[in-house]
Amino acid sequence: AETMVLVSAADGQVKRDELQTMLENLAGDPVFKEVSLEAAQKYLRDAVENLTNEGLPQRLTALAHGLNTHLQRMRAFRLAVRVAYASGKPTPHELRVLDLLQATFGLADHEVARITVES
Repeated sequence: AETMVLVSAADGQVKRDELQTMLENLAGDPVFKEVSLEAAQKYLRDAVENLTNEGLPQRLTALAHGLNTHLQRMRAFRLAVRVAYASGKPTPHELRVLDLLQATFGLADHEVARITVES
């Protein structure tokens, strides 16, 4: 869930359609099937707070340690891509965060291209 917040906050504002996409992603992803709306909102609030308090570099490091399988990283990146494209074309800041996530997670260009097309 935190990858979605990192991308949405990249341009300094979380747009309504991005927030809606984040909640839909949490509701529709089987990984989060047991998560209530209230819990999803808390996850997102906590992610914003962590980003505010610690900054992007620290949160990327935390994500890299917390998401230790390739599948987890691919899923997290897919969620971030969905949010980045929620309002149409991503901003340059959002694209930069996606690039940082790709590098942090060690995702290949062809994997990122496939995720972007699928999302």
